[in-house]
Amino acid sequence: MIIFFSMAHVLCARAQANWPWSPILPELPRCGEDITARTPPPEALRLVRAYLRRSKLQPVARLSTLRHRVQLTGVGGKPLAEVVDDEVSVLEGRRVAARFREIEIELAEGDAALLKAIEKRLLAAGAEPGDSTPKHVRALGPKASEPPEVAPAPLPKKPTAGQLVARAIASAVAELFINDPGVRLGSDPEAVHQARVGVRTLRSHLRTFARLLEGEAAPSERPAAPPAPAR
Repeated sequence: MIIFFSMAHVLCARAQANWPWSPILPELPRCGEDITARTPPPEALRLVRAYLRRSKLQPVARLSTLRHRVQLTGVGGKPLAEVVDDEVSVLEGRRVAARFREIEIELAEGDAALLKAIEKRLLAAGAEPGDSTPKHVRALGPKASEPPEVAPAPLPKKPTAGQLVARAIASAVAELFINDPGVRLGSDPEAVHQARVGVRTLRSHLRTFARLLEGEAAPSERPAAPPAPAR
């Protein structure tokens, strides 16, 4: 059983394509990876803190996967490839809300010619070419394809001052969001650098466009920069 949580996985689904730090998380569960605990591990929650802030997590989707593995071997039992057949059920309580099936081929010591031959056999048996949509994105449905929380809106041919300001501020905030996990990991100096650039840019925009902002968004004084993480 795989449990997905509101906010964390919804935002992960929307933003993960732009996360430059995802390849450097081998020790943490990835989006959609099985987590046996009933709540996400604290290490994972810390990395999405910029998105969650004070929001409380609630289960938003449950997946049950029946997995069949077929090992393909060569002469002398040499492992060539593995075919993984997943039958996935999306659960709402005790009700099955949706089902889908995924077949993946993982090469071991086989080559591209073997991969092509396996693919040909699967297509002949009725399989259809799929896409790389992760299981949790399928489970979340339309929620996963909505725009991120902060997304710089495209500008029309003749933008207003408000549209220009909104895009500038949104771009700076989005840059902070993207680099926040890398800053928290503390192992990527470039993430720290880009986060600092984002903070300086955002601070400059708020100061420059203060007269065009309303209510609490308008800074009354220069905002303090957040403390730099220890290296």
